[in-house]
Amino acid sequence: MKRFKGSIMFFFVIAAFIIVGCYPYQTTEPGREAPGFLPYGDMIDDYEMEIPNRFVDNGNGTVYDHATELTWLKTPSLIPRMSWDKAVKACESLKDDGTSLTDGSSPGDWRLPTLNELQSLLSTSKRTRRMLQDHPFVNIKNDYYWSSTKDDYYDDSAWLVRMPTGTLFYYHVDRYGDYIYFDQYYVWPVKGTRGY
Repeated sequence: MKRFKGSIMFFFVIAAFIIVGCYPYQTTEPGREAPGFLPYGDMIDDYEMEIPNRFVDNGNGTVYDHATELTWLKTPSLIPRMSWDKAVKACESLKDDGTSLTDGSSPGDWRLPTLNELQSLLSTSKRTRRMLQDHPFVNIKNDYYWSSTKDDYYDDSAWLVRMPTGTLFYYHVDRYGDYIYFDQYYVWPVKGTRGY
C-alpha cells in the first residue's frame, strides 16, 4: 500500500512539473510592464479609427488592412500548430499554391507578424480585448498565435497573442522541441512593411 501511494504521489508531482513547465509565462513579475495596453496599446489606437471597409477580402486567400497597410492570410488555421523556429520558416516559405492562396506571392514575401501587428487586429478597449468586428477572416482558432517579437528580458522567449481575446504571454521559442505539443502554437502570416 505504501508503495502504491508513493507511486501515485510521484505521478502527481511529475504531472504538475510538466503542466507548470510547459505553460506560457504571464507577465506578473515585479517591476515588469505587461504589454497588454501599454506601451503597445497606445501604438494601436491610431489604427482603430473608423475607416470605411477597413478590411478588404482580396478574393485570393488574403485580407488587406487599410489601417496598417498589411496583408494577412484570410484563413490562419491553414497552417498547423508548430514551434517558433518552424513558424518563422513556414511564413518565409509560404507562396501562391494555386488553391487556397492565389495572390501570386513567392517565398520570402510572407513573414511572422510582430506583437504590435497581431494586436492591431484587436480592440484597444481596456474592458474588452477582442477581435475587431466586421472582419472577413475565417476559422480563427481560440488559441495562442506566435509573434516574431522576442521578450526584452528573456531573449530565448517570444510573445504570443491569444485570439480572439488578446491575452498576452511569452514562452520559450524552443524549450522541448517539435515533439512536445506544448511547444507548438498557431501561425498567422502577414506581408507588408513593418511600420510599427
